[in-house]
Amino acid sequence: MEDAPAFSTLRVEVDGPIGRITLTQGDKLNPLGTTALREIALAAQWFDTTDAHVVIVTAKAAGSQRGSISESSPVVTGRTRTLRRVATRPTSVD
Repeated sequence: MEDAPAFSTLRVEVDGPIGRITLTQGDKLNPLGTTALREIALAAQWFDTTDAHVVIVTAKAAGSQRGSISESSPVVTGRTRTLRRVATRPTSVD
């Protein structure tokens, strides 16, 4: 396995069969522009050279906002499947 590449919009790491991508532009609300998307694609290619069986995508949050995606609601991707848990707003019961 080669060393983890350095990116400007995210950080990657592997711990055994679990890989992790952390979006690191929380101060900008982690925009998914061309740079970030290109780096995510390059990170996915790098994960294929590792022992990771699953990759968890999380984001550093600038602040806690109700209904936003945070580290408590990761997007989990495997090589053949994508599972998504999206943060939802609490609903009131009348």
